[in-house]
Amino acid sequence: MASLGGFDTSELFPYRIAGAATVGYAAAGILQVRARSTTAIRLQVVAALVFNAFSAVAVLLYLIAGGGSPVALLIGPAATAFALAFAVWLLQERSNPPMQGAA
Repeated sequence: MASLGGFDTSELFPYRIAGAATVGYAAAGILQVRARSTTAIRLQVVAALVFNAFSAVAVLLYLIAGGGSPVALLIGPAATAFALAFAVWLLQERSNPPMQGAA
């Protein structure tokens, strides 16, 4: 899979980091689904926004530097779309504070 993306297949550190991030975000996603309020998941949404925004910037810099991996052409639009969606969610959540007494 790494060779398809144009990456060095002998380097194991990126695979470990990607695996850890995937497991971490999967666990956080399960907890988000179980949460009963939007304020309980706000921190995770902020983390996802930062992760996806930096991913989008990294792909843009990679492409500007002449990178041509087809994986970048998939990750770039997806990371940008998710970053925008999370930003919109946070702005809407900020403008609609929870009602007092609501559990």
